[in-house]
Amino acid sequence: MNWPLELLKLYEKYKEKAGTYTTVDNRKIPFLPLFHDTVNAVYEIVLTENGELSEIKDVPPDDAVTIVPVYVAFRTSDCCPNALCDNVKYIASTSKYHHAYMEKLKLWHDSDYSHPTVDAVYSYLSKETVEADLEYFESQKPKKRKNNDVNEKEKKLVKTGSFLRFTILYQSPENKESHCWLDRTLHKQFISYHNSLDAKVGLDYLTGEITKLGDRFPRKLRPLPGGDQTTLISANNALVFTGLFQTKEEALSIGIENAYKVFNTLKWLLQTTGKLYGTMAVAVWNAGDYPIPEWDKDTYKLAYEAENTANEEILQSLRSDPQFAEKQILRMLDGYRQIMSLGTLMTLMALDSSSASAKGRCSIVNYINLDGKIFLDNIAKWHIQAGWRQTKWIPNNQTSKWKSITYIGVPGMQEIANLVYGREIEENGKVFIGFRSSDETNKNYFYKKTAEKLIPSIWQNNPLPYDMVKTIINKAMYPLAFKKADNWERVVRLACSFYKKHIYDKTGEVIKMALDTENKDRSYLFGRLLAVADYAEKITFKPEVEPKRITNSQRYMNRFVLKPAQTWSIIRLNLTPYLRKLAPEFRENVINSLFYEISAMMTEEQFQSEERLSPLFLLGYDCQMQSLKKLPKKSQIL
Repeated sequence: MNWPLELLKLYEKYKEKAGTYTTVDNRKIPFLPLFHDTVNAVYEIVLTENGELSEIKDVPPDDAVTIVPVYVAFRTSDCCPNALCDNVKYIASTSKYHHAYMEKLKLWHDSDYSHPTVDAVYSYLSKETVEADLEYFESQKPKKRKNNDVNEKEKKLVKTGSFLRFTILYQSPENKESHCWLDRTLHKQFISYHNSLDAKVGLDYLTGEITKLGDRFPRKLRPLPGGDQTTLISANNALVFTGLFQTKEEALSIGIENAYKVFNTLKWLLQTTGKLYGTMAVAVWNAGDYPIPEWDKDTYKLAYEAENTANEEILQSLRSDPQFAEKQILRMLDGYRQIMSLGTLMTLMALDSSSASAKGRCSIVNYINLDGKIFLDNIAKWHIQAGWRQTKWIPNNQTSKWKSITYIGVPGMQEIANLVYGREIEENGKVFIGFRSSDETNKNYFYKKTAEKLIPSIWQNNPLPYDMVKTIINKAMYPLAFKKADNWERVVRLACSFYKKHIYDKTGEVIKMALDTENKDRSYLFGRLLAVADYAEKITFKPEVEPKRITNSQRYMNRFVLKPAQTWSIIRLNLTPYLRKLAPEFRENVINSLFYEISAMMTEEQFQSEERLSPLFLLGYDCQMQSLKKLPKKSQIL
C-alpha cells in the first residue's frame, strides 16, 4: 500500500494551488498550504498598514471558510493560540489566553520571516482595543426586542468563540493581496517561520529521510455536514505502545511537513472530487490527474445525459435499445481511454471512523489500486452486465416540471441504497422510496453499507453480494407494500438488474432484456403468465382509479411464487369477469392465445408442480409486461 507516496507526488503536482480556493457546488474549497488550517470567520477587521482600525465587517456565511496559519495541527483544551487569526477567546485583552497569543505573535513579528500583515495586526492588537471595537460594532446593529430592557446575556454582545480575520489596506499599489487568508506571500512566510522553529528530528518512515518529526497531526479530514474531527494518525499518548516499543517514535515517525502534504492533498481530493456515503468518505485519483468518469452515478448520467437531439422520441427509443446502450457506454468510456496514458494507475481510498461523534482516527476501510484501462473496462462491465430497463425523473426544461424517462443500465449508488434498504414514505406531499429527511442515522448507515458492498463490484468486477440481490428480490415480491405503482416497478427493475448480474457472475449466462419467447424455464414462463393476467385486468380499470387499484395478480404475487399451480388457478378464475370486458378479438387473439402458448411450453408435471419459483420469474414478468405495453391501445376494451 503506497498511497502516502502517491499523495506526496500529487502534492508536488498541486502545490501551486496551495492557498487558493476551488468552487465546488457553490462551496469554496481551499487547498491548504503547509501548517495551515481553516476556520469559519465571523468578523473581518480591516486595518491600515500602520495598524489603525478602518472598519469591522460581518463575514457572509458563504465566504466564512478562512485559511489560517497554525502552530499545532489541532488544539486541545490547553492554551494553544494560532499564529495570526484566532477567536475572541485568545485575542481579547481581558482573556487569560491573550498574553500567550501576543507572545507568539511577537516572536513571528520580530523574526526574519515577518510580513507587513503581521506587523499591522501586531500593532493594532498591542493597543488592546479589539474587544471594545467589536462590542461597539455589535451595539450599532439594530436589535429586535419586545421592550427596551437589556438582559445580562445581551450585555456581552461578542461571543468568545467568534473567529476574526484581517484585511490590510496597503498604500503601495503593487501589493494587491490585502486579505490575510488569500495572501500567498503571507502563507509562504509563515511556512518559513514554522520551519525555523525547534522540533524533534528523526527518521521519516515515509521517505527514509532525517527530518523534523510531527507530534500532532491534522484533523477534519472528511467533509461531513456537521464537521469532522478525525485524523489519519492518532494515539499521541506514548503509553499505548508500552510493552511493544520503548517510544512511540519506534512504532511510527513521520516528518511533520510530509504529514501535512499527505493530509492536505487527501483532504482536498475528498472535498473536491471525493464521494461521501453516510460517514464513509471515498477519494479517487490517478497520478496523471486525468479526468475520471462518475463511476457511482446511474447509466443515464454517465452515458446519456450529454446527448442532445431535437427529437425526444428518437432519443427515448435509442435509450431503450440494449445494443445502443452498450455501444453508448463503450463510446463514452473510450473517450476517457484516449486521454489516459498507458500504465496509469487508478486509486480508490475509502475512510471511515467507528466513532459516532466524528472524532478519533479514520480507518482505511477499502483501498483499490489498479490499471486505468482495467478500471474503465470494469465500469463498462458493471453497466452492461447489470443493465436492465430503468426509469428516473428528470427536469423538463420546456415545462419546468418533471418527466419520466426510460434507459438501459443501472441506477446510481444512492438510488440503489434507497430502493434496496429504504421504504415507501410520504413527506412534503411526495411519495417516494428512501429515508425521511429527519432519519439521518439510518440514511447514513445504509448509504455507507451500500457503498461498502458495491465498490468492489463496480471497480474490480467482483460478484454482486447476494444478500443485496436477495433483499431487493424479496421486496419486489410484495407489491401491496407500495402505494404508488411506479415505485414498485422501480424495485422490480432493480431486482431484475441485480439477478441478471448475479446469474452472469455465477454462470456467465447473459439474460436477454427483450422478451425471450424461446425460454422454457418454468419460473420464467410462470412470470410471463402472471404478467398477461395482470395486464388483462389492469387495462379494464378506469384511468382515474388505475394508479390506486391493485390487480389480483399483484395481490397474490407472493403466494404465487410459493405455490404457483394452486395460486394460478385462483388468479385465472378471478380474471374471468375482466376478460369479458375485453374486445373479443383482443381477448382471443392476444390474451387467451398467450395463455395457451406459454402454458404449452411447460410439461404437465412442470405446470402442476408446487416447487417454489426462482427469481427468474420476475424477469419473465417484466419482459412480458413491457412487450404487452407496446401493443396498440385501440380495440382492446369493449
